[in-house]
Parts: sequence; structure tokens; C-alpha cells
Amino acid sequence: MKRFASFIISGILCVSMLASEKPSANVKAESKVENALISGVVVDKITGEPLAGVEVKMIGSNEKVFTDFDGNFQFTNIPQGAYAIKIDYISYENVVENVYATKEENPIKVKLSSVK
Repeated sequence: MKRFASFIISGILCVSMLASEKPSANVKAESKVENALISGVVVDKITGEPLAGVEVKMIGSNEKVFTDFDGNFQFTNIPQGAYAIKIDYISYENVVENVYATKEENPIKVKLSSVK
């Protein structure tokens, strides 16, 4: 019986130690800088005209935005770092761009080719 009680007590101690460590891990994750951004413009490769309504999606997440009337897009309040974005527009070839989110605005220019 003593062994069983010791086993139960050590199990409770292990669980409580693990539970107490999780908040500190979350604090570290929350302390990441999340005021970086990715911005750019999407244009037709041949005419250079801006493309409105283009879907720009962050690969590996549900984050997506659409270009405005002037072809501009922007992801804001994201952690600084490297990302892959997929640009998708009807009758144009899909493009995947590797970009880096920074605190300063550093727009990229994406040229889409129409599907033949």
C-alpha cells in the first residue's frame, strides 16, 4: 500500500511540475515581437497594370488578404521572420514568394503571368 501511495504522490508531483512550467513557456511565446509586416503590390507581368482582388495567402496558416484596387496588399501585426506567401488569381498562374516580415515597410512587387 505504501508503494501505491508513493506512486500516486510522485505522479501528482510530476503533473503539477509540468503544469507550472507551461505558463512560462507561453510567456516566452507571447514576448515575440508581433508588430512586423509584409506588404506589396501585385501587377500583370506584361502590362504592369495593378491587379485588384488577388488572394494573397500565408502558407501554413489561415491568414489571407486580398489586393485593393491598386493591387496593394498587407499583412500586419505578425511576428518578425521568414514566410512563404501564395498569390492566386483567376486566369493567372499561381506564384509562391519567400518573404521576410520586418518592422519597416519594405514592399515587394509580384508580377503575375496570365494562363495561356
